[in-house]
Parts: sequence; C-alpha cells; structure tokens
Amino acid sequence: MKTSLTRRQALKAGTLAASAAFVNLPSLFAKSPSYNAEFLSMTDEERAFYYFEGQEGVKARLFANENPFGPSEKAIAAITNSLKDSYMYPFDERAELQRKIAAYEGVSEDHILLGAGSTQLLMAAGVAFGMKGGEIVISHPTFDSLPKYAEGVGGKLVKVDVDSGLKQQLGKMADAVSSKTSLVYSVNPMNPTGTQVSGKEMRDFCNSVSDRAPVFVDEAYIDYHPEGLKASTISCVQQGKNVIVCKTFSKVHGFAGLRVGYCVAKPDLLAKMKPFSTGGFDLSRPAVLAATASVDDKAFLSMSVQQTEESKQLLYKGLKAVGASLIPSFTNFAMFPIDMNGSTFLSRMKEKGVLVRSWNFKNQDWCRVSIGRKDEMEAFNKALAQVV
Repeated sequence: MKTSLTRRQALKAGTLAASAAFVNLPSLFAKSPSYNAEFLSMTDEERAFYYFEGQEGVKARLFANENPFGPSEKAIAAITNSLKDSYMYPFDERAELQRKIAAYEGVSEDHILLGAGSTQLLMAAGVAFGMKGGEIVISHPTFDSLPKYAEGVGGKLVKVDVDSGLKQQLGKMADAVSSKTSLVYSVNPMNPTGTQVSGKEMRDFCNSVSDRAPVFVDEAYIDYHPEGLKASTISCVQQGKNVIVCKTFSKVHGFAGLRVGYCVAKPDLLAKMKPFSTGGFDLSRPAVLAATASVDDKAFLSMSVQQTEESKQLLYKGLKAVGASLIPSFTNFAMFPIDMNGSTFLSRMKEKGVLVRSWNFKNQDWCRVSIGRKDEMEAFNKALAQVV
C-alpha cells in the first residue's frame, strides 16, 4: 500500500533523524551559550568584557567585523514592505531567493543550501564531517566556528600554521591530507589575519585536493579580495569538483543582524549537511526579501567596498603614526601586533570608548580592529595614540 507524508510529518521525521546524530552536541553547546560565530570564537573573558559589562559610552564598535554601511536602501525597503505579511511563512519567497542566488552563481537550484548566516552552515559542515572522529585539515589560526563544532562531536583537527606573513600555506595543507581526512577547511580572505591568496592559487588547490577529500572554502570576505569575485572558487563547483563554497550576506551586504548565508556545492555534498540545518524555518520573511533585493544590487555593493577601503586607509594612517607594524588586509578588518598584554590593551581602548578584539599567536599579542565609518576610525586612531 502506497503512503505519503504531509509536509509537517516529513519535517518531524527529518528532525527526529537529525536529533539522533546530535546526541554529542550538548557538551559543545554547554561551553558556548550562543550559536553566534563571533561570540563562539571569543574567550570567556572577552564574552564578559563585551556582553556583560555593557557598551555605554562606546564611540567605535570595532570588534565584530560588522559593516556599518549597510544594508542597502533596497533591502531596507523590502524589509519595511514585508512586515505586514510577516505572519506568513516565506515558502515561495525562500524558493525565489534560492533561484536568484543559483542564477547569480551560475549553478542549478539544487546546488544551493540556504542558512541563517554562514554560522549555521559552518555548524552543519562541522558536525557532518567531524562526526565519528572525522579529521579536518585547517590553517592555524583561522576562523574557528567550523573547527569548534567539529571538535564538539568528536572530530579531530590537523592544524597547519600560517607563514611568517600570516598567509595560509596551501601547499602544506595539501600535504597534510591523508586517507583519514574527511574535510579540508580554508578561508579566503582569511579571518582573523586579513590576508589572502590569489584566486588561481585557491582554485588550483581545490582542484588538486578535492579528489582526495572535500574542500570547504569560506568566502565571507570575497568581495573585499583585490580580485573581487574573480577570486571565488565557484568555478570549481561548476566543474563538478568536491568543493563547498560558503558565502554570507553579513559582511559586504551589511546583514549581520538579519542572518542570511548560503553554500554552493554538488547536491550530494549538501545532502550531508542538510540534516544538521533547521529544515527551512531558519530564515525570517524580512530577511529573505531583503536578501533577494540585495543579492545583485551592484551599485550598493560597490559603494560598500569603496567606503570600507577609504576607512581602511584612515586606519593605516593611524597605525603608521604610532609605528605599528602593518599587515595588509583584504577584508573589512585589520590585524596588527601590540606590545602589551591583549587584555590590558582591550581594557585601555575600552576606557577611550573603542571596542576591538585581541589574539595571542605564538607568544605575540595582536589586535584585530573592524573597519568602521570614518568617524569611528578617527576615534580608534585617537585612542590608539593615547594607549600606546
């Protein structure tokens, strides 16, 4: 006898199947009370510093790589117009966004997996490929959301240090791939270093390595790459390679608070991640319609990149004025070494109304500062001169 499932029954069945695979996740989430990637990557001290002490008197919020130039007017109009219909699930609208992104990336719709920002997709990949002791090759340091989720379900990390210029060493990462490798994770341009490798280098890497293990490329900052979208590895997916490209609207589109992202990959790779996403109820109607309006708003995206570059030049001027070493950045943030304890630096900058981040890598403390508006960069430069 032939039977059929209603949409609600199918969703329930999928949720139950996925929950069985999540049995090892509580230990991970107990350590990380928020699924937000920026929050997840912070130390306990930094979480208290930013979230529990408040942000009164802040002149420059420069710790989260947010884009203060967005969202675009078209996106804002779409959000406003959507509010009256927000009681409805965005089934058709979500499908339209998926179609539009597929056309934008030059792939079929079944090559697109939507998510609430890239964080949800990084979690899905970390769990899917980290389960059962899966080994994931990563650069070190790197944006560690995916690696942390992988470790949370028993995954093992194979870390390859960046070179002296803080660039990821693709050759050494390729050499680290073995029969045990379940995934290779790369971020280009890099977070937290701000460095990049050329589009050709990354594509050659993906083409050679993906025959041995899937490659996940996080392109959150690809719009800021000196080659722009020409540096993307989307062409590897178009050629049928085992490559997953992850993009987010949080950066150049200014959607950090709206939460829209997507992965582009062959359907069989996306199928491994889907059980660990939320099944289509993750994106709000306003966010879906805003993303649909923003995805190909070329004028706004160009303005956003240009404004970021102008503010970045102000930052460089301030760093040069105090004699700080400059690590050229190809993102909407920059990192530079500091000659004091990171926690002390954060506290002294906060006293001046400026919020930034710190890292310690190989016994060197670093500051990572987001690129904000020009007035924010001027406030940062003034505070930096006083603190150092």
